[in-house]
Amino acid sequence: MKRIIVPFALALAFQCTADSTKVAHWTGAHSLNWNDTRNWAEGVVPGRRLERDANNEIVYRDAQGNVAANGTWCTIGEYGWTAVFDRADAPSRVDTGGEVKAISNVIIRSANNTTKFGASYAHDLPIEAGGGIYVEASATKVPVFEGRIGVANIAGSTTVTFQNDSAAGEMTLNRLDLAYDVTDQSNVWKVKLMFGGAGTIRLKSNLPPNNYFRPHIVLAQSEGGRLIVDDTAFGNGRLTSIGSAPNCPTQHLEITSGSVLYAGNATAFQTFASDTEIFGDGTLNFPNTTLGNTPFEISADKRVRISCTFASPVGWCTTGAGTLEFAGANTTTGPGLVYDANSMAEAATMAQIGMGDELQLNPGAGFRYTGTGEETGKRLALLGSSAVPSSIENSGAGELVFAGCSGNSSRVLAVSGAIGFKTATPFNVSLMRGASIAYAGSGEMTA
Repeated sequence: MKRIIVPFALALAFQCTADSTKVAHWTGAHSLNWNDTRNWAEGVVPGRRLERDANNEIVYRDAQGNVAANGTWCTIGEYGWTAVFDRADAPSRVDTGGEVKAISNVIIRSANNTTKFGASYAHDLPIEAGGGIYVEASATKVPVFEGRIGVANIAGSTTVTFQNDSAAGEMTLNRLDLAYDVTDQSNVWKVKLMFGGAGTIRLKSNLPPNNYFRPHIVLAQSEGGRLIVDDTAFGNGRLTSIGSAPNCPTQHLEITSGSVLYAGNATAFQTFASDTEIFGDGTLNFPNTTLGNTPFEISADKRVRISCTFASPVGWCTTGAGTLEFAGANTTTGPGLVYDANSMAEAATMAQIGMGDELQLNPGAGFRYTGTGEETGKRLALLGSSAVPSSIENSGAGELVFAGCSGNSSRVLAVSGAIGFKTATPFNVSLMRGASIAYAGSGEMTA
């Protein structure tokens, strides 16, 4: 299998490391306009912005930098700025006006009164690569970002962080996009959107129809954090992967009723390095993969539990030494494959592992059944030719009966609990008896 590895930052809580000489505090003393110097305590507009002249007209320049009516608009200002919102007497809204072209960090603090950024999705607030939006735990008002949140100044693999540590409300992001100043399109598929904090973040609308912007969603919440996807087609054809960062408590991803989170573009693995719960009344959908199945890479001793609807036109695959648990409806049509040694899949009903007619186990891989017993039309297929045992565990209350079992004659199946096989395919693998085993039909079974 070809793998795309996306490195994760090792962190529980993200800290803003802003240049202390490039910090501006919003007052809104004159208007709602971000680009008015009179609205900032330091008398300077932070970040890069659209260039305007003394009459507030947009400046157009030619290739030589000269003012020219038939030229293109330009940006002025510096990268690396932080905008702080901490004034109780500030207006409740700031209008970014589509003229902000790059800001490194936006920090919301305890006394903040600003609850809306932008007036429509066309009003941009591009966050520089490596920067982020941070709502501190003491904030009593958490903003809604009504305009587009762009990703700007991308160079290589990079991360943009969204962190809400406040329990006072949800950080709402109405639209994520690629900022206008990105000229190196080759790196935009490497962008990681990191969602952290102890509070809730809500994604409200789909990624744009952009051929280049295909980010990775990485969960890195502290205790109590949650990411909510609240859109009918978030990431459709454009979201590369979802996953969780290491050294974190259990991560929570909720997909609301009627919402669909599309992920799994091309050959990217869904890499989970912390326990992760994916739940809700919506659907997790993997519409596009060239691997033949949707690959989950789960770290040792970690568990990914999917209790929302899981959909894909192919099957699924789990690698690593963790556990992939299915606990909801599953409409995947291909086989389920437990790929790596020490990988484990788990379900309470066989329908929860999908609509395919085969469960495939590589040497050393296993499946755990936790239900009340059933007779399934699925076959068990032991892949490869190694004598390293694959395992079937039944920790539930009744017998699990497969339609049949197939594999190379050198393959070994370790059975724990009540497992049965009906006549369906020749049974020529060795069994390691661990409990009650029922077998009906022709073929040879050795133990």
